[in-house]
Amino acid sequence: MEGIHAFLNQTRGEQKQRARQKQKYIEKIFDLRLSLLPNGISYDRDKILTSPEDKLLKTFVKIEEAEEKLRELVLEQQKAKCEIIKRVRKLDNQEREIIVRYYGSAEDIRQIAFRMKLSTRHTFRLKEKAIKDLKEAE
Repeated sequence: MEGIHAFLNQTRGEQKQRARQKQKYIEKIFDLRLSLLPNGISYDRDKILTSPEDKLLKTFVKIEEAEEKLRELVLEQQKAKCEIIKRVRKLDNQEREIIVRYYGSAEDIRQIAFRMKLSTRHTFRLKEKAIKDLKEAE
């Protein structure tokens, strides 16, 4: 599954960027819905009923497009996460704990090594082995 490779290889910055992108769509949908409220129409600025273009229809279309894009982003991420969870469950306990702490809790390797009472190098090797096992499980 291509989504798993992309998800595992994302940096934390890319994950934050993706979260910001989803938030942008949520805000866009909110703003568009606000513009549909009675106070969202400026009768001195907006053409009402006399316009050949239906401004409400355009706004609804924009809302639908933004919601669809948001649904696609969320669904893609959920599918990748579900597949990863299935595969992570198959790892041994140490590898599973390292992967969950590193990707789930955003701890760095040194913190994980300290908490698990392992060397940093060994923890890094276990993480790399776990990632390799996850990718090969396809």
